[in-house]
Amino acid sequence: PTRRSSDLLSLRIYQMLLACYPAEFRHEYGAEIAEAFEEKYRTQRAANNRLGLVNLWLETIVDVVVTAILQHVDVLRKDVLYSIRSLAKAPLFTTVAIATLAIGIGANCAIFSVINAVLLRNLPYSDTGRLAMLWTDDPRHSIHEEGTAFLNYRDWKSMSSQFEDMAVVTRGNQVTLTGGIIPDRVPAELVSANLFSLLGTAPLLGRTFGQDDEDNRRHVTVLSYGLWQSRFGGEPNAIGKKIDIDGQPSEIIGVMPKDFYFPEKATRLWQPVSIAPWWNRERGRRDSDWWRVVGRVKPSVTFAQAQAEMNSIGATLERLHHSNDPEFAGFAVNVVPMLVQVTGKNARLSLLILLGAVVLVLLIACTNVASLLLARGAGKERELALRRAIGASSSRLIRLMLTESMVIAVVSGLAGLGLAYAGVRFLLSLAPANIPRLDEASIDYPVLVFALIVTIFSGLLFGLTPALKLSRVDVAQSLKEGGRSLTSNRAGFRMRGNLIALQFALGMILLSSAGLLLRSFISIRSADPGFRPDHVLLTKITLPAMSDNSLRGSYDQILQRVRALPGVVAAGAVGEAFLERNPDQAISLEGKSSAGLAGGSEQLDRESASPEYFRAIGVPLLIGTIYKENDPGNPAVINES
Repeated sequence: PTRRSSDLLSLRIYQMLLACYPAEFRHEYGAEIAEAFEEKYRTQRAANNRLGLVNLWLETIVDVVVTAILQHVDVLRKDVLYSIRSLAKAPLFTTVAIATLAIGIGANCAIFSVINAVLLRNLPYSDTGRLAMLWTDDPRHSIHEEGTAFLNYRDWKSMSSQFEDMAVVTRGNQVTLTGGIIPDRVPAELVSANLFSLLGTAPLLGRTFGQDDEDNRRHVTVLSYGLWQSRFGGEPNAIGKKIDIDGQPSEIIGVMPKDFYFPEKATRLWQPVSIAPWWNRERGRRDSDWWRVVGRVKPSVTFAQAQAEMNSIGATLERLHHSNDPEFAGFAVNVVPMLVQVTGKNARLSLLILLGAVVLVLLIACTNVASLLLARGAGKERELALRRAIGASSSRLIRLMLTESMVIAVVSGLAGLGLAYAGVRFLLSLAPANIPRLDEASIDYPVLVFALIVTIFSGLLFGLTPALKLSRVDVAQSLKEGGRSLTSNRAGFRMRGNLIALQFALGMILLSSAGLLLRSFISIRSADPGFRPDHVLLTKITLPAMSDNSLRGSYDQILQRVRALPGVVAAGAVGEAFLERNPDQAISLEGKSSAGLAGGSEQLDRESASPEYFRAIGVPLLIGTIYKENDPGNPAVINES
């Protein structure tokens, strides 16, 4: 431009605008932008158009950038079409490569969908990261998540300064709904009035409990979304209606959202703690374990700080109350973050191990495809040498070969999503019911994003090494040898050897891990449980509240009718099946303890069982006889130890 003041100003504006872009951009497009601007500037001055210099420079830069992007897109489109035609000419290679990679991507997406549902997805509460369950820690019986008494809960709440609030809920309850066509037995919970506000979840319809409801012992009920749909057809006018719960009419005051559950997904309704017939007795006990406590720590408090405080509170309560009640179980408190409580430590570890295994499968698949691409590249060496001879740069060849790799990866990713969908359905059909939130696993938006990331990563991983190697082809030697230099030189042999060694190492890790898991599984399956598990069915029966005689009569009738069924050899009943310990049923034997200390006592666990229970479960009798139903005294059967 001429050196008029406006031209100098124009040059300064151009330099400032261009300085905002990367150096590579300035180097490649700076001269082009300057030429385009000079032409536009002449046109504008000739037309006596007073368009601002800044706007003109911006318009010029945008035009050049858009043109460059369109050029790159057009080149990419041509590369993709070339890659598709090239892969179509080698159907066997293409099929093997896509199938190999699709298995690895599909396995990773399927496992990630499960991990996302079980470990990563937020719980249906507000600010879940500050919620925790508080349990009695019972070292006498190695039980670290035991319930607590209502008085303990009140003391925990009043003495704590690290928790914003605490609420209480029963350890599980069953109620009978009547008034409909068929009586229905559903899981229900008795909760303190502040539970829903502590969890930070508002009702879908109506309201939740207030402190007045609890203080005045009002029979009010909050329904789950599922019970509202099944019992009332989702009608909004269900609020205010009466529902018979265990023979008592209760007013429906609210309905919770569809995704809400607490403490388990099976819970169908919630009522105030104070409506229980045993409320006056239970709220004054300190030796009970009937209650579960949930708390929300303050925003600046960590769970470690909360645990330290609860340890101090537990020790204080033990000093205050242990002398009055030797069985007092409030001596320690275990604070468990809510997400850990819901998912469980065992499920978390198992899923992470499984994810590690499928990542190894994907790495093996990538090395397999990289070996195939390297072998295929040897056949294309003459073509690549000709491209180099007529002026193609190494970066251009790398981009061309990476485009082919990404085409394979994208098709494999789409096929892998189909395999992942089928894999998730297969996992859900085989998985045990005790893995929490597993039913929420699906191919949703986070899984699609994960699949995209894995696809791009895989395409770069298996395509970059062959592309770098093939881009450095020796033009003269390759053309002279007819495109066989890559297959004959030492570098090619060394690279293929390295890939094979990597595959072998990854395969050995995977096979060794699988072998150890299989060995552990066989050991568990072959372990002697002390009874015969084959042909044994276990059923949990919950009966409504009744007198002891009525309860025993009901169980007798159930056992008689089960014994009369065809194919039943024996039928028995037991209080708690296969629990390692039950501190509520602990007894003491006076005399010599197992440690050999005379005059001491030892805590032992006991269970109530009907006589035919031992025969039904297949426990062998070593000495003596099994007691009868009406044996006098207090007969007992002991184990061998």
